[in-house]
Order: sequence, then structure tokens, then C-alpha cells
Amino acid sequence: MVLAVLAGSYTEVAGTEAVASSVRGVAPEEQVKYASSAAVATFRCFADEALELGARAAAPLPFSVVNDDFCDCSDGSDEPGTSACAGQKDTMFYCPNQHSVATFIYTSHVNDGICDCCDGADEWRTAGAGACPNTCEEEGAVFRKILQQKEAAWRAGAAKRQVLIDGAKQAGADAVKELSQLRENLPTLEAEEDAMRAAFEEAKFAHEQEQQSLSNATTDPGQESLAAVASEAPVMATEVAAESQAAAATEPVVETAADDFHETGNGDIGLGLGGVAKASDGNKEGPAAEGGAAVSEYTKWMDGAEKVLETTTPEPEAAAELEESLVNEEDPSLFERFRAWIGKSWENIFGKAMTPLERAHDVAAKAHETTKKKVKDARKQLDELQRKVDDNLGEDQGRLAYSALDGKCLSMKFEEYKYEACFFKDAKQDSTSVGNWKHWESTHVGIFDGGQYCHGGPDRSLRVKFQCGPDEEILEVSEPSRCAYEAKISHPAACVGVAPSEASMGKARLPTEEL
Repeated sequence: MVLAVLAGSYTEVAGTEAVASSVRGVAPEEQVKYASSAAVATFRCFADEALELGARAAAPLPFSVVNDDFCDCSDGSDEPGTSACAGQKDTMFYCPNQHSVATFIYTSHVNDGICDCCDGADEWRTAGAGACPNTCEEEGAVFRKILQQKEAAWRAGAAKRQVLIDGAKQAGADAVKELSQLRENLPTLEAEEDAMRAAFEEAKFAHEQEQQSLSNATTDPGQESLAAVASEAPVMATEVAAESQAAAATEPVVETAADDFHETGNGDIGLGLGGVAKASDGNKEGPAAEGGAAVSEYTKWMDGAEKVLETTTPEPEAAAELEESLVNEEDPSLFERFRAWIGKSWENIFGKAMTPLERAHDVAAKAHETTKKKVKDARKQLDELQRKVDDNLGEDQGRLAYSALDGKCLSMKFEEYKYEACFFKDAKQDSTSVGNWKHWESTHVGIFDGGQYCHGGPDRSLRVKFQCGPDEEILEVSEPSRCAYEAKISHPAACVGVAPSEASMGKARLPTEEL
């Protein structure tokens, strides 16, 4: 009769062979490994590497080393039911949890005084004292409810995922047609831009030649600055008043204000000062001032003109000098200065008159800018359509449903910050950039990086992990390391594989897994 040290209990078997019924801490599907070792009463570490002496690694160990509360194997395979090999993650303790969900826990949690298994299997040293009551019935009811909710969400998400895939495929086919048409039209747009560019360059050259000719010509007195002429206005007002009185004494003909301003044949604004008439205009008579000097409406309009008339005594020769200055083009000082002043005022109010070449230059420039923008927009659209075709009709069909996120922003406020992820563009924490879209790390994991520099750390980044859900929403945001954020986002595209009920059937949960 051989006694096998198995699962903290002994199984007595008649004859010379010992067969293990079960080993404490080992899942049912793994029991066969230990049973085969028990049959030959020897044990080899699963990693085939001893913890201490290298010589022991080559030689098999007696089967009695299993669960003897002493760690002989570096992978902990000899101590699945004790905490002797705590610290490694290769071998874990199995909790059967009948009526609930079976789980694995780290061996460091075995016999630590805390009930990790709902059936209390991990605290087997104190099980007799009832330290861990069996709560698997209650826990199992909660888990089954959660599983049902996940099942419903998965089925709804899977149905939406198929709709998104069908839509993406249709969008891809439409993009192919649009891409083909745009490629066909682009040469025409480019030719139109070239023609408009040539016309613009020609108009620009002609305009520059005209400007050069004008700058080389003799300076027109009418081009004097408005500021310079305006500064002489008070002096000129006095001169106009005096000369008007002198002219009235010799030829008392005064025209109305409407006649003072007239348009010449070449489009310039002419000015008749003081209503003085030439001999040939003798048939036009104006009102004669009795007992005083005749004053034109323009003179009255001048600031302080009436006051000047009251205090100024004109010389008899003033009329002759005024008439000579108006008709003699070689002495344009007074008349031309007023003409320049009126011209500048007209420009300020109604704008500068443009020459035909200037107008042609402006029209050609606008036409060239319009065609240039059309070509730029067409090339940008080409790139966008090509990306859509690649995404929707490319080799990676697993991400096809995610194409519905293109141009869409998802946001949620967590604690004091608002997080926003815009696909496939950028992501922000309030107004702070946490990265621009870079690439897909895997089918359901995307990366935003190159965000705003983090003081004392790297540039901010965001890792997005998608999980199955019928709706598109941010579920959680964390910061696993400094300025490196991670978001969990629900999306129908992640509803792949088998239903949760099928996936969890007969499968034990790992310590890092959630139900």
C-alpha cells in the first residue's frame, strides 16, 4: 500500500500503485499531469528547472515534494496548493466555486487569512473552524445576472456591427466611383489653373509696366498729398476771398454753387472759382452784389471765408491776377492745388478710379486664386477618398466597423477633467492636447500620441481600448503612468467572436479578468 500526498488528503489504494484522485489547487483539466507523475512516484518541474541546485534540475524529484509547503520548482509547479512558491505567476491556485464561477488566484493568497474563494478552498488550514463561509450561491446569482446583461449587450452590438460593416462596404464602393471621377476631372482643373496663372502673369506684367511708366512721367501737381494741401487751406481761403472781390469789381458775374463744380470731358472734376465768367460767356449773367463784394458759394463754404471778407480790403489788381492764374496753364499753383484737394477728397469717399489694366489685373488675380483653390481642394479630397477606400475595402476587415467613427468625437467628464477623442484626428483633456491620431496598435486598440509636453515627463498620449457594447461611449479614463492615459470605449465593432455565455462556459476567471 502506497500513500500519495495529494490535495492535502490521502487516497488509499490496494496494491502497489497509487493514483491521485485530485491535487489541491489544480484545475480539473490539469490534474492529468500530476496523475501521470503519481503513477511513477516521481515528479519533474513543468519548467524543468530546479529552484536551488542545478544538479537537481536533471534528476526527477520524488512525488512527495508536491504540496509539501517547500518550493522546489522555479515555476511553482510543485506547490499549486500552498503559498510556498509565492511571487511567481506561472502556477496559480484553482478555486472550484461550485454554483458560481471558478477562478484562479495567486498562490500568495493561499492561507493568508482572507477568503478569496467563495467556497473557502484557499483557506484550507482553517476550514474546519468555519473561517470562510460558502457564499457561492449568492455570488453565482450576481454573476449570472451580469452575464445575462453582457449577453444582451453583445447580441445588440453584434447586430449593429453588421449594419456598420455593410454601410462601410457601400461607402467604400461609392468612394471608389467618386475617386475615379475626381481623378478624371483633375487634369482639366489643373489645365484651367495653368491658363489662369498665365493670364494673371500677363495682366500683372502689363500693370507693372503701366505703373513704371507713370512713375517715370513728370509728377502731376494733382498728386500732391492731401495733408500738404489741407495745411494751406486757411491761406488759400484768404486768397480766394480777396481775388473773388477783385473779380467782382471788374466783372460782376457770379455763378451759382451748382455751376462752380462741373465734370470735364476727360472725367476730372473742374472748379470755377468765384463765378468769374470769360468774355465769351457774357450771355450768362449772375446777381450783382450791391454795396459789397460778390461772394461765390464755394468761398462761403470755406472755413472762415465770410469773416475774411469782412476784414479784407482787396487790391484793384487782384482780379486780373486771378483771371490770369485760372486761364494760364503755365501758372497752375492756386487752381491746381484746389483741384488736387477736391480730387483727393473724392478718392477718400468713392475710392480711387482704376485704369483698365488695373481692373484686368484684379480680375485675373481673383480668377487664378479661384482655380488654384479648386485644384487644392480636389487633391485633398483625393487623399481623403483614398484613405476611405483603404480603410473600407482593405485587407483588415476586422476594423471595418470602426470606419463609422471617422470625423466623430466622443467625450465624457471624469472627476475634474473633460476628455474628448475625435477620430481619426486628435484627443484632448479639457483644452490640453493628449495626442494626435497615430495608428491602430491592434484590431481593437488605437493610439493617440505627440500631445502637449508634460512637465517633468514625456509628451502626453492616449491609448484607446475598445470593448463590446451597443453604443459608442467613453466608459473610463485612467492614467497608468505619468501623462500616459488609457480610455475604455464601448463600440459595436468590438462585439466579435462568440457570445459571453459560450465564451465563459467551463472557463475559470484569471485574477486580472473581470466577469
